[in-house]
Amino acid sequence: MFKEKEISTWILNPKIKSTVYYPDNFLTIKELNNNLKNFLAIGKLRSYSDSIYSTVIKTTKYNYILDYNKEEGYIECTSGITLKEIIDFVIKDNYFLLITPGTKYITLGGAISNDVHGKNHHIHGSFNESIINLQVLLPNNEIVTINDKNNEIYRAIVGGIGLIGIILKSKIKLLKIPSPFILQRNTKTHTFYQLIDNIYKYNNCTYSVVWLDLFNFNGNKLNAILQTGEFINQNYTNINHILKRINKKITIPHFLRIENLIVKIFNYFYYLFTFEEKIVDFNTFFYPLDFIYNWNTLYKPTGFLQYQLIVNSEEALEKIIYTIYKSNIKPYLSILKLHKEGNNNFLSFPIKGFSLALDFKLQAGLYDLLDKLDNIVIKNNGRIYLAKDNRMDKDKFEKMYSKVNEFKKIRKELGANKKYISLQSIRLSL
Repeated sequence: MFKEKEISTWILNPKIKSTVYYPDNFLTIKELNNNLKNFLAIGKLRSYSDSIYSTVIKTTKYNYILDYNKEEGYIECTSGITLKEIIDFVIKDNYFLLITPGTKYITLGGAISNDVHGKNHHIHGSFNESIINLQVLLPNNEIVTINDKNNEIYRAIVGGIGLIGIILKSKIKLLKIPSPFILQRNTKTHTFYQLIDNIYKYNNCTYSVVWLDLFNFNGNKLNAILQTGEFINQNYTNINHILKRINKKITIPHFLRIENLIVKIFNYFYYLFTFEEKIVDFNTFFYPLDFIYNWNTLYKPTGFLQYQLIVNSEEALEKIIYTIYKSNIKPYLSILKLHKEGNNNFLSFPIKGFSLALDFKLQAGLYDLLDKLDNIVIKNNGRIYLAKDNRMDKDKFEKMYSKVNEFKKIRKELGANKKYISLQSIRLSL
């Protein structure tokens, strides 16, 4: 089954007309892989990049749980299952994902292809660390199962943005938790250096993330909230009741728009009325934006862009922040995280240092600002996250990702360069 329709990723830009296939079984995927040329396998289109193409295989109907072991703490699923579906299935046994990004509405295949990370990278690393094995359909229709993370195909697949093969299934480790509730502690800071000191002070907390108010930053006073969290033993009666409550979503009317004054006021009161400590469910802690089904439409009609960078020092981070301050373009949302060393995969994003994710409304002068930030990132041995990129040029990309030639070599050897393609891969000459 296929449809001709307009598709885009979460930032709604660009939009292209595409032939979309919806396989729900392995045989159909294998047949499509054999017969189609120049296409991309996609999931829920929740990335902020331009990883789309005029022909796509959408895997969301290929969403099955194949094996679940409560004693050993793992689950095996096909690639089209969402993280939400996995969580809803395992949370009743007090299991959770070892690694999760800021939304549960992505597929397992998408999590692997973008090697996602979350609030615990400084402790547990990226999604790569939860993978026990992968089964992949290669361009020649050969199926390989990989459990060696030093395998070159594995290193290209994980973080490889869908350009090596089609992920069929994966077995992943789960995290045993005492309950679905988290003790969240909020530490407010007023200056950049106070913030950095507290990030290092609380570096032993399992979960850690910083909300920054760069919109109201005046060059001296920088309001920020360091949020740390730990799963706790909390009595509760009915997990199905909890899931029913937290899985409810609000839909924003399409006429509502986000404006500078609204953000300025919201940030002021959010900082003012955030209290020191509270107990929250996992959904509130990890996925606050998932409560709003279509929050991305707030940026219409111009749309928005998320820019996520990582740099290797607090000095580089400070320069990034002051470059934004000196411009007249401010991010509506700014999220900061500390990272440990990255893995050995060719295109995985995290390195040791600080990542900063910035949501900008599309406007005149934005790309000029981002070009300046790119240059700071490159000078400080950093990189831009490919899952959040739809504008970087080939030269900057190759300066940021030192293993790109190894990735291209595997892609060519497998014939994937003549099979899997996206707007992003064309732009970056992958």
